Amino acid sequence: NRSLAAIQAQVRRELEAEKKESSIEEAPKSGVDSRAGDDENVSPFLAVNGVYFKCPLIGPEVLPKDEWHKKIREFLYEQLTEEQGLTAVLIIHTCNKNREKVCSYIVQY
Repeated sequence: NRSLAAIQAQVRRELEAEKKESSIEEAPKSGVDSRAGDDENVSPFLAVNGVYFKCPLIGPEVLPKDEWHKKIREFLYEQLTEEQGLTAVLIIHTCNKNREKVCSYIVQY
């Protein structure tokens, strides 16, 4: 039993030493990086705000989601003269947010 207690004590000391070493190594990582404030070191390509989308079927532009919804709506209304039934369903399905109401409306008609 005495050797078991000695082994357990040694394991505890080793674990505590490892914890101290890991906390010392993690401290600089979790702290504020001194280089983060330098505007010269920051790439301007990494400072893009927002999410942008691209659709080759509608146009070559890269736009935010709201503007794409407008473009898609315009595109669908332009296509309404060519294929009325399919385009009408696509307009109803694409331009409305509540999917349950859209599906129930399409099923009714």
